[in-house]
Amino acid sequence: MSILDIALGETSDFKFCTVATTGAPTTLTSGTVSAYPDNSTTEITAGITLSTDFDGRTGMHNVRVVATEANGYAPGVKYALVLTVGTVGGTSVVGYIVGEFTIQNKIAGVVDFVCAGGGSQTSVITSACTPNAGATDCFKGRIVIFDRNTTTSALRGQATDVTANTSGATPTFTVTALTTSPASGDRGRVY
Repeated sequence: MSILDIALGETSDFKFCTVATTGAPTTLTSGTVSAYPDNSTTEITAGITLSTDFDGRTGMHNVRVVATEANGYAPGVKYALVLTVGTVGGTSVVGYIVGEFTIQNKIAGVVDFVCAGGGSQTSVITSACTPNAGATDCFKGRIVIFDRNTTTSALRGQATDVTANTSGATPTFTVTALTTSPASGDRGRVY
């Protein structure tokens, strides 16, 4: 099973199959899928939808995950999608892992940020930055790219360079002019 790396706020689909002891595709009955973050025993159920016998195909199922912060998901975390309720042919399948994903976890040296209000076309003010800016101008010369699902649609996928930055957990990036000002809640990465 491959592990997908997605952006926070992204919606992703995972397919899996259930079979009887004969190997024939078989319907999952009363199934529920939960996400387990890293080594936690706390289940996340918000934003997860299970469609059994997807597209009318017996035994083929789809799990849709809306991986937003409001639903309990966070960057830098690996999640296992686990059947927490369900039977196949009368046999419990509780505990089966049906998918795995990480959120913004695959590229070392990448900085994730969330915008605060009050920014401009040349100033990106953050409300969160992971990892934080350890020193003034430590991101100078790097590239800011806004997430493809960021709040301000005109900024989706837009890139610019950092010409200066303040230090700390909520730095301000001075950048070459963007086409529009970022809004509170916009997200991006510094490469």
